[in-house]
Amino acid sequence: MFTLSSNIIQYLVSKYDTVLFYSTVVATITAVVLPLFPAPYGRLNKLKGFGVSPVIGWMVMESPTVWLAPILYVLGKPELTTGNIYNTFLLILFEIHYVWRTIIQPLTMPSSAKSSLMHVSTIASAFVFQIQNVFLIFFYLFFMADTKFYNASMFYDPRFFVGFAMYVWGSYINRQSDGILRNIKKNSTASPSAPPEKRYSIPRGAMFEYVSAPNYFGETVEWFGFGIMMWSAGGILFGYWTLSNLLPRAISSHNWYKRTFRNYPKDRKAMIPFLI
Repeated sequence: MFTLSSNIIQYLVSKYDTVLFYSTVVATITAVVLPLFPAPYGRLNKLKGFGVSPVIGWMVMESPTVWLAPILYVLGKPELTTGNIYNTFLLILFEIHYVWRTIIQPLTMPSSAKSSLMHVSTIASAFVFQIQNVFLIFFYLFFMADTKFYNASMFYDPRFFVGFAMYVWGSYINRQSDGILRNIKKNSTASPSAPPEKRYSIPRGAMFEYVSAPNYFGETVEWFGFGIMMWSAGGILFGYWTLSNLLPRAISSHNWYKRTFRNYPKDRKAMIPFLI
């Protein structure tokens, strides 16, 4: 069976804090830059250049989550992987989200959503992000974590109850909101060349009554919940990264809706109910 040499493991352990630091810096810069230059995909894609089908784009850019995390699990320390029910549970929660996001969601994407190509820069940056994300979460869990903390007793810890409740609630909001948006695209009869107000409509129902991007709100709550369950810098950073990436996009989408539809609800916020 293939295993990582002790030299490679020691090298990666020695670089972990460095990757963590620079990832935090880049996440902060991302939060500042994205309001000025929204990520070029979907209705906010204004870049010209090489683009690919969003089906392929989503499957490629999110793919490290479905192959790298399991590989680290197989290569990790037995007491932190197959012999550790809590770490295994965290991996399962992570894969539940990303198998859906990487495989099922793209393959069930409405045909109208496939007309907007995804810019290659978005795919490349997201692919790199997911590699470092998986490294910061699962290299730590499967190679560096302390079994005195990461064991079955964590299922009785208040951090697990709070984090798991946030994960489930956020995941539900995310899936529900994505379903509403998917139905809007599925029911659209306008051609791809039609003006935005013909191709899109105002989402209504559920959390859309409060914010323009409840799918982003739900995903942010979900991953902060995961970070609380994991209770490590890498886990919390993932929630911070999610917020840094999705809040600016939610604001950009919110402004787009207001520009596009004159009757857009004035009391609806961008992403966080009653606040932003």
